[in-house]
Amino acid sequence: MISHPAKCILSGEHTVLNGGTAIVSPLKTYSTTLEYQESSLKLEMFFNSRPFKKGILNLLQNLALLPRTFSGILNVNSNIPQASGLGSSAALCVAMANLLVQHGYILAEKIFEVARMCENLFHGKSSGVDIAGVMSNSVLLYTMDDGPCSFIPTWQPHLYVSYSGIPSNTKQAVAKVRKYRNNFPNTGADQSMENSTQQIYNALTSIDIKSRLQQLRDGLNQSSECFEEWGLIGDFLRTHQNKLIEAGAIAVKPTGSGMGGHVLSLWQDTPPLHLNLIPVNI
Repeated sequence: MISHPAKCILSGEHTVLNGGTAIVSPLKTYSTTLEYQESSLKLEMFFNSRPFKKGILNLLQNLALLPRTFSGILNVNSNIPQASGLGSSAALCVAMANLLVQHGYILAEKIFEVARMCENLFHGKSSGVDIAGVMSNSVLLYTMDDGPCSFIPTWQPHLYVSYSGIPSNTKQAVAKVRKYRNNFPNTGADQSMENSTQQIYNALTSIDIKSRLQQLRDGLNQSSECFEEWGLIGDFLRTHQNKLIEAGAIAVKPTGSGMGGHVLSLWQDTPPLHLNLIPVNI
């Protein structure tokens, strides 16, 4: 059995595809699990999500493992919410890459490359940040050039994710940001997002108990302002964020591509239980 968790991006969405830095953490509340029994018969798949079937078949065909080479019974189970910014496709892709290593179809050093190729089939060009997040046991800094770099936070802030009520669409969000950059080539949103990522990293690694919470709050809110400038926070998403703020959250932002999906929130203390928030342990 192979299992990989969801992921949560704290900052750097969209700019990571443009050479920027992102902070991503595994989110172990959710996971995708594969069970495979090899045989010489045809491939049979049992899954709890239709999009997973198409992604798996596309990956195996791209690796020339279908129609004959890869066969057996594959069970896919996932409780990661789909189209929600938590990396359901990335977890599936990494699990499939590990499965192919276990059974000798690819080399171990090809896991990241194959998983990223798989995610390209779901979303178009992948930065690899979601792949890095679900492969990791700890929070990471990530760039496309340098790859993942783990670090150890000096404290555990009260960070949570919650579903906004509407799905996100990564391809549409990426296209919208690309169009914005083309229309406004002198925009400072990418640099602002990069600055917020650095500020969040500094806050998470700070030993200054008095200032680090405010620094983290400011960094997350600055990241949210970039989503706003890109047009990725619609009325429905904004309503959910305002609900969290009214309940006591001191910072809120989309996590993932935006336009829906999950929202990351920061709290000074433990939030009200009735909100059903999922903790992000970094």
